[in-house]
Amino acid sequence: MRLPNIPSSFVNQSNRIDQGVKSGELTRGEAKELRAEQKQIAGMIGEAFADGQLTKAERQEIRGAQRDASKNIYENKHDGQRRTGTPRADARQDRQTDRIAEGLKSGELSFGETRGLLRQQARIGRAEEAFKADGVVSAKEKAILERMQDRASGDIYEAKHNTKQNKYI
Repeated sequence: MRLPNIPSSFVNQSNRIDQGVKSGELTRGEAKELRAEQKQIAGMIGEAFADGQLTKAERQEIRGAQRDASKNIYENKHDGQRRTGTPRADARQDRQTDRIAEGLKSGELSFGETRGLLRQQARIGRAEEAFKADGVVSAKEKAILERMQDRASGDIYEAKHNTKQNKYI
């Protein structure tokens, strides 16, 4: 029996959703709904292949669901809604927070240094939320966030490499 290209279509649609999230064409809510639809199709595929046979009716039902899903992906990606997120800034802030936690754990940062660095991260987070408030994070606002994070990164490095140590570790 020749396997239809149903699984490859399923993978392609999942990749299109991921790409839409990365590019900002899909909001989190849209991506969540589209992924739920993909899960539903995956269930249909699993049920259809459970008995080892894929009937013509099952194939048509799955392909119809995939066509509908593909249409929904296209419509959501082109509906004009943009994700206001800043995934690059978010990931960088997560890494900086991890660096601070590692520094405290290893004794490279004192409690006072850790408190100051975490306050700095909180200020960056508040600035990011303020920039998102109007629904769009402009290039200028992204540049401001990047400068704030550059300074924070330097401050983390300096604090981890100075002579103060956490004497309780």
